[in-house]
Amino acid sequence: MRVETILAFLFGLIFCGILAYAGLRTEPIPPQPFFFLRVLSALSAAGIAAVIPGFIHLKIAHRGVLSLRAGGALAVFVLIYLVNPPTVLSPVTEAKKAAMLANYSQGLHDDALRIAEEILEAETDDVEAWNIKGSVAFYRSDFTNAVAFFKKAVDGKPDSTIYKNNLAYALIERGFHTQGVEILLSIRDNREDWDFSIGRAYVYSADFVLASKHLEGVSSEYWHGAARVLEAAALVGLAAEAADASDKSSLIEKAKRKLRLGYAKDTAYWDKIFQGGRDKHLGYSEPLRILREAGLVETFVSG
Repeated sequence: MRVETILAFLFGLIFCGILAYAGLRTEPIPPQPFFFLRVLSALSAAGIAAVIPGFIHLKIAHRGVLSLRAGGALAVFVLIYLVNPPTVLSPVTEAKKAAMLANYSQGLHDDALRIAEEILEAETDDVEAWNIKGSVAFYRSDFTNAVAFFKKAVDGKPDSTIYKNNLAYALIERGFHTQGVEILLSIRDNREDWDFSIGRAYVYSADFVLASKHLEGVSSEYWHGAARVLEAAALVGLAAEAADASDKSSLIEKAKRKLRLGYAKDTAYWDKIFQGGRDKHLGYSEPLRILREAGLVETFVSG
């Protein structure tokens, strides 16, 4: 056996061991050195193959543009470099997930649910499928099942702020305001969307002081101007608690201004909501109840 072959084998053996250690350790490998590691693994396998009896002949043609013929160690190098095990093992599941998400985004909820069920038959703990089931249930006002499905998603991925937000929203609509608030407080990040979510939760739980505190800092551009509409509901709630008549009147006038400002950000959206339409991402049942009881929605829509 030639010296070059022995050196190639030793190179392959050493670096196969290094790569095995890197792949089996608990700390994940960052994506930046992916290309380097892929070339190194192919070279290592080719080095070991150089001393293995037998011969591999490989021919690859790519759309009539690139044609490659290789044999022996070079064939092993090409084979290891080109084959990506994750794409070989799970293309069907990934394709189904993509179709499921696409159907949901297009409003094809029955199709999205069907695919989610197929995914869950194969992988009972798939968090994306559970989240889609919860989202469809939420959109259909089936908040009991929405809570159950979102909880499955959170159990599978407890660090996901998206799934925890979804669960909190469903709990709030289900009437479990305290639990919803607790979940939102557990993911406090002081970002605008968090202030909006917790402010909305406080409107539902009738804590209008905290609701106003969080909502007033949210931009009027956020989510069709929803922060101003929710803030108007919080102000109406504060007016109902006020003992002084002048304070009541002042708070109601301020609520009208906030409501007008929020409505102006997307009139078509709010016309739909005021007339009983739904937003598939969140509900407005309690804020609208507060505003309607104060006569603000009818007065505002009519003038």
